[in-house]
Amino acid sequence: MSTMANPHRGQVPLTAGGVTYTLSMSINAMCALEAHLGRPMGAVMTDLLAMHGDPSLMSLTLLRAVLWAALRDHHTVDEAKAGDVLGEAGLPAALAGVTQAFTLAFPPKKAGADARPPLAAG
Repeated sequence: MSTMANPHRGQVPLTAGGVTYTLSMSINAMCALEAHLGRPMGAVMTDLLAMHGDPSLMSLTLLRAVLWAALRDHHTVDEAKAGDVLGEAGLPAALAGVTQAFTLAFPPKKAGADARPPLAAG
């Protein structure tokens, strides 16, 4: 199943085997990933970014897990299917896709915006 990716909603397209998948790193996807790996999201993101700078740091297990989490919002997948998508898309495309999905999940703070919105009076 393929869907149109909407970057304004944090969605990134990834084509693999003639199918276009939609990646996104929602809160639920990130929580599933943390629970699956037993690691905090900051550590996962650090390792993911390190893979871009040094191919010797490539962890297929980590990349497959991140891809699995990024696919979950829009597709029914298990780790084996995520591995198939990874193999069909190729390592560079999959790494770029999940990294872009992370980037869209954490947009830069707008100038003048409060760090935390005020609590509603109640």
